[in-house]
Amino acid sequence: MSKLETLFAGPVDAHGKEEFSSLQIAVGALLVKAAMSDAVYHEKEKDAIHSLLGKQFNLDPSQVVSLLAEVDEMLAGPHGIYSCSMVIMDELADSERERLAEMIWDVVYADGVLHDFEEGLMQRLAPLLDIEDDQARLIQHRASTKVSD
Repeated sequence: MSKLETLFAGPVDAHGKEEFSSLQIAVGALLVKAAMSDAVYHEKEKDAIHSLLGKQFNLDPSQVVSLLAEVDEMLAGPHGIYSCSMVIMDELADSERERLAEMIWDVVYADGVLHDFEEGLMQRLAPLLDIEDDQARLIQHRASTKVSD
């Protein structure tokens, strides 16, 4: 099983706050960035993010909310897709990064509309995740067919 599929939430710190790994925060941040790239954080995108994070990291709904609170804190700072991609490159194998790209496309397509800003983000993100153009197009196609099913 892949690291992306088996990574669990970290321990609780001394203040009772859950600690999440840098990978979990980076993945969450990229999903949120994708959802917000068209300037509208649609409810369907939020639902997709909650579902994807819950499944991939085996988190219950309250843990997903806590993780997204940490993601929001991180995104309020100077961190962007480049710093997130560096964490992901250090932590995930090629196939796991491709799965992550498909998760991000799932969020992009969640509202049923592909916006230019979303597509632009994905075009910038694929090379940062070391995903070849042909593979990136295949991943996008796979995600887009889920919407039409």
